[in-house]
Amino acid sequence: MVRPNCELCSEPVQREQPSISCHSCKNLFHSNCVNPLSQNVSSPSNNPSWICKVCLIKPKPSDTDDKLNRILSELQSIKSHQLKSDDLLNGISSSMAALNDKVLQQGKYISSLGQSVTSLGKQLSTVTIDVKSHGQLIASPTTTEFTPSLNDIAREVQLRSLLAVNLIIRGVPESPNKSISERISHDKKFVSDIFSKLDPPVPVELILKAYRIGKTSDTKPRLLKIILTSREAVDSIVTTFPKLLINPPDHLRSVSITRDRTQSERQSIREVYQELSTRRERGESNISIRYYNGIPKIITATSDSKNGNHQQRPTTKKS
Repeated sequence: MVRPNCELCSEPVQREQPSISCHSCKNLFHSNCVNPLSQNVSSPSNNPSWICKVCLIKPKPSDTDDKLNRILSELQSIKSHQLKSDDLLNGISSSMAALNDKVLQQGKYISSLGQSVTSLGKQLSTVTIDVKSHGQLIASPTTTEFTPSLNDIAREVQLRSLLAVNLIIRGVPESPNKSISERISHDKKFVSDIFSKLDPPVPVELILKAYRIGKTSDTKPRLLKIILTSREAVDSIVTTFPKLLINPPDHLRSVSITRDRTQSERQSIREVYQELSTRRERGESNISIRYYNGIPKIITATSDSKNGNHQQRPTTKKS
């Protein structure tokens, strides 16, 4: 086994040689090398707190150094906490930015939802009016025996919604050309000419389809059905076309334009006109037909005894 060397003479310290160990650095020394005159340092146990000269001359840390080290340690700790705080603040800032974006998105969504609710409210109001109107149209105005069910009204509302973009034009001459494409081109050109004369004019691009309906006759042209892009276009044409007939061109004198109506509407209108004819035959005068929300009503003109103005009011069939 290799023995440790003496830190002073660098010779091995044999087991039988007196030696001593430094309490501070733990190095082993020959007793004679440490103090040749001393006989009390034969073994480390004789002086367990002995310190060698090397350790004795080492500078001891002062209180100032200790305080400085503590301050540096605390500063390092503070810096570490600051870095963690910066990371936390950056995370909070990112979260706040993301939250702000979400709030803006939710604000836009709520605004859009509000507009949708407003639109649905208007649609609901329109549907309510349509349901009431169709309920009266399905039930014959001259018959009280039939009461329409909700399914009848729903079907009528749906069908009328589909027909709301259609027009029926009567009196448009048919082309003698045998080519289908030529006849279609003739009809579209005729309709485009009518629409261009309206105020405001209706662009031909709003016409989706135009075709004839009914059986061919030698005495009169078939009806011409026009499908447009929107209900608003139909409303505009139906409203402005009568103004064109005040002083119409010769080729438009026999032309009429009406909305496309359901079978129930057509039956209702026929019965109202039949009632009007019957009542006139019985001697009633100053009666005519006027439409209220698309529903035909027989109205009678009455005189205001105070100012002499003529007024019109709906009237019912006399028994």
